[in-house]
Parts: sequence; structure tokens; C-alpha cells
Amino acid sequence: MPIVMNRRDVLGTGAAFAAGLVAAPRPGRAQNRVILNAVCAQEPGVLSAGITQIDGAQTITGGKILQALIRYDEENRLEGELAESWSVSADGKSYTFNLRHGVSWHDGKPFTAADVIFCFDQILRETHARTRSAIDRIAGFDAPDDHTVVMTLDAPFLPFLTSINSVNGPILPRHLYEGTDFRNNPTNNAPVGTGPFVFREWRRSEFVHLVRNETYWGAGEPHVDELYFHFIPDSAQRAIAVETGRIDIATRITITANDQKRLVEAGLAKLADRRSFDGLGAVSQLIPNLRVKPFDDVRVRRAMTHALDRQLIIDVAFLGQGRVQDGPIAASTLYFDDSVLTKYPYDPDRARALLAEAGVAPGALSFELMVASAGSDRARMMEMIAQQYREVGLEARIQFVDVPTIQKRGGEWDFEVIFNTVGQFQHPTIGLARQYLTSRINHTWGSNNQGYTNPEVDALWAKADAALTDAEAQGHYSAIQRLISADAPCIMLMEVQDNLVTRPNIDHLYQGPLSAYYSWAEVTKS
Repeated sequence: MPIVMNRRDVLGTGAAFAAGLVAAPRPGRAQNRVILNAVCAQEPGVLSAGITQIDGAQTITGGKILQALIRYDEENRLEGELAESWSVSADGKSYTFNLRHGVSWHDGKPFTAADVIFCFDQILRETHARTRSAIDRIAGFDAPDDHTVVMTLDAPFLPFLTSINSVNGPILPRHLYEGTDFRNNPTNNAPVGTGPFVFREWRRSEFVHLVRNETYWGAGEPHVDELYFHFIPDSAQRAIAVETGRIDIATRITITANDQKRLVEAGLAKLADRRSFDGLGAVSQLIPNLRVKPFDDVRVRRAMTHALDRQLIIDVAFLGQGRVQDGPIAASTLYFDDSVLTKYPYDPDRARALLAEAGVAPGALSFELMVASAGSDRARMMEMIAQQYREVGLEARIQFVDVPTIQKRGGEWDFEVIFNTVGQFQHPTIGLARQYLTSRINHTWGSNNQGYTNPEVDALWAKADAALTDAEAQGHYSAIQRLISADAPCIMLMEVQDNLVTRPNIDHLYQGPLSAYYSWAEVTKS
């Protein structure tokens, strides 16, 4: 029987930042418009979440401008977004999506099945590292009419629906992308979507300005008239902006743990439910380039993990907001199996012994550790990592860079070690396969840039993807975790337990997984 589901009914640099916060209404518009101000730690190089999967782009355009066929509700259940309902064939190979009627792109063109098929078959297949795992399994598309899309897989694929949810399958307009160079299309930086907010302006290094979609399909939504995302690179200034009321919402990894505690205790802020990020399953790690000696030696990578007192780093730099991570799959998400993991407790003597076995003399290994700067707690983490490495005879030269630089150098394999936080996005095939499969070694940032390869892992992952039940998949994912934790292709640090911070007068912010990347159509400001 088919399964049918339905949707439920800058402060930073002075004057320019202030100007964005008090932007005057345009002539002829009401003076009592509700303006919501949010802050991002770093400015993305490209705005469209269909083209880049950087945090800032997903926060600004995900759900708010660009929407997907389905999303997760606050109880972590799938619900419709641009699809009102869908059904799955008994053999698990055919998915039929019934699209919402009366939806238009922000430029007035109608949204149809042709947009969905074109975006999945051409754009996302090329540009979206996470969605590609699902798209590669689609044997064919069909559109019986303008509001029906049928996707037929070559074999059952258990995580298919999760693979195309709101953060993984944003739909872009066919009429603006067809026949163009997708990655360099000017629409990427002036995105046109179907969401509750319309792109108005991107003032580089200052803010992105969105306005209410007056023809939005969601009745009565959104509840605010204008939405600004301000770029404030300094974490102390971000905290001050929340404290003074200049910022209403601080998205993830923007307010330090110390400032969160201070603002909440003073009654100047509140924290979103922790569920808001559990679905992300974000794991911070050091990613060595396995093509560069001596990082190709597993003993060196194991030593680099034993050398770090990760619990101390979590306690000091993040006030305990996090948990030590030993394997690739986050403890808060599907298929985690602690019993199979190789553990690397803090043990400087063991680290020194492993380095000696690998022929690395004390003081002989100096490497660049490239980090996208995002706040004082991350800077403190890097200080502690560098100090702990010095204690075992390693020199980590911390290099803070902007997001475009780390993307470019990482994609070109021009690095020694990179710090990154990788999200599982509710399923390991979506968020993690791109990092560990041999087939994903390419020059796309966020893929297997370190060059890890293990044929046994590749084979097990294929079996997990073809599993028909979670129980069957669990056996394969447990074996995958056993192998990867032993190979130590990355130096696992911590599972991030971050908070989304709002002013006390902000209500109805979505509390389910990945809330920063959702529409905010329900948000109210009193």
C-alpha cells in the first residue's frame, strides 16, 4: 500500500551596520513594518543554497527564499513543502509527488513540475554534494501534468526522502537557469524562489535584505515584513548587538557559550530548543590531506588524536556544550554505534610513541592548520590544540582565513590540515558519504577532499544504501564506523551542541531539526 503524507495546516563596523538596522520604509509603504534582524558569523561567497552548501547561504536562502518538495516538522517527521503529498510504491522504487497548486516564483512565473525535474536532473546533480547520492539513483523522471512529478529509482534507496528535504533539495527556477553556466549564473547572488521572503539587496560585507512575499502560498505568512541578515565577523560585537536589541536572532556558531550564559541570565536573550540542531549531527574535526606525508601514515593520525584532551577543550572553550566524538556518525543521529569504535583517549605518551614508530622526531613536523574564523571560542579551541600539539613535539601553525579561501584551497587539495565541521543532515549517506567514499574524491569543496579510500567501506556503504529496513542498514553502518574509526582519516574532535539565540520578544521560531535553515515564516516579533 502506498505511503501518503500531508503537510500540517553592522554593529560590526559602525554606520553601515546601523544603517541596515534602521533602513527606512520605501515610499508609499506603511511605517509600522515589522523588521527582523538576524546575524551570520561569516558572509558566504554565493547566496544560493542550491549552488553552495556553506552555512551562511543555507541560513539566508534555505526555506526563506528557496524551498524544497518536503521538509521535517518539529517532531522530526516529514511533511510537505512544495509538495502537498506524496506516495511511495510497494517496491520502494517509485516516488510520486503531488505539487502544491497556485505557487509562483518571486518573478511571477508559475512553479511547475518542469522546474522540479530540471533542478534535480541537471542543477543539483552538478552542484549539490549531499543530494547527489540520491539523484544518482534516479533512473527516470515523469511529469503526467504540471503538478505531478514521478521519480523512479534503479533500486530501493532507504534515505531517499531524507536526501531531498529542504536543506538538501532546494528547487531553483528552470526559466532562469536553463542553458546557463549554473555555478556562474547571476541569479545565484540575487536568488529567485518560492519562499515567504523575496531577495531585495545584498550589500557586500554588511547585510542581505529580504522582504515579505506578498503572494506567498502560506496563508497569512510570513508575520514579519522585512528580514536582514547582518555580517558581523567579531563574536564580541555580535553579543553586544543581541544585548542592545539591535539583533533579534543569532544563528548557530555566532554567540560564544560565555556570552550565551551571560545574556540568558540577564534576561536579554533566550535559547532555542536543543532539537533545533540535533538533526544536523555536526561534528568538528581536523581533516589532514592524506596525499601529504606523513599524514598518509595512520600512526601519525592516531597520535594527533591521542595528543588532544578533547574534553578539556569542550569544557574550557565551549563551557561543556559538546561531546567528544570518536567515529564518523554523530551520537544524536541515526545508526550511531559506540560499541564498535576505536577510542583515542587523551594520552600524550602514547602519541609520542606512535610518532616515534612513524619516524617523526620531536619538532620535525610543522604543519599549517587552516581555519575559517568564526568566534572567540573557536579561536580558544585552536590555541588549546596548538598548545597540546606542542607538548608532543608537533607544531600546528594556525591560519585563520575567510570562507571563500578555505573552500577554494580545500577543493584544490592545497592544504595540509583543515578544521571543518561536517553535518550528517539526519542520515550518514547524505552528510557523510561525500567525505569517505572513494567515488567522492573530487575538487568540490565538502567532498572527500582529503583523499581517503577504503574499498571495504565503499562496499559496505553500497549495501547500507540498498537496505530495505533500518535494522538491516544498522549492521552495515556499524561495520563502517568500526573501519573508519580504526583508519582515523580525520582527527575527530567533538559533536557540536550549539544553540540558536533570540531576543525575549521573538516567538514561534521553528524548533525542529535544522531550524536556522528553515523558512521563519511563522516567526513573530512583539
